[in-house]
Amino acid sequence: MQRKNIEKKDLVISSMARKLADVSNANDLKKKRKKKLTKPYLIYSSIAVIVTVLTIAVFFVNTSTQKQTANITIDSIVQKYPLQNLNDAYKNGSITADQYAIYLRDYLIKYDSLPENFKQEGSVVLSDHIYKALIDVWMKLNLRTRASLIKDLPDLNPHIEKLKDSLGIR
Repeated sequence: MQRKNIEKKDLVISSMARKLADVSNANDLKKKRKKKLTKPYLIYSSIAVIVTVLTIAVFFVNTSTQKQTANITIDSIVQKYPLQNLNDAYKNGSITADQYAIYLRDYLIKYDSLPENFKQEGSVVLSDHIYKALIDVWMKLNLRTRASLIKDLPDLNPHIEKLKDSLGIR
């Protein structure tokens, strides 16, 4: 009997030892699993943060570049409009209507004779803009200036005829 009790005790002790060994192994396995699971999360979250920061940086760089491009484009349009200086001089009274008309003619046929402050390098002026500007001041011009313009600009006649028609002059 005593032997049976000892065997039972040995069995209980050995089973307890196995259980204790399994628990420590189980804890080790849990720790290993946690380490394995946290490594990918760290990597993926790091990648997500980097991508987000790069996206924001690219957005702000593009936005500032577009603003600079828009400013450059607006400035170049304002500077490239060659008649602007001439129109401003006429409107503020620096030149008379007759001088304005003569300078407009010179834009088309004698560009080199224009005063330097009305010239712009690389400027392109459409003749329709010149003719429209001339018609806008036509009634303010003296007769000699009108005759000179009609002689020098044969394509001005159809524009004058349209003006006369619109005013009912014949």
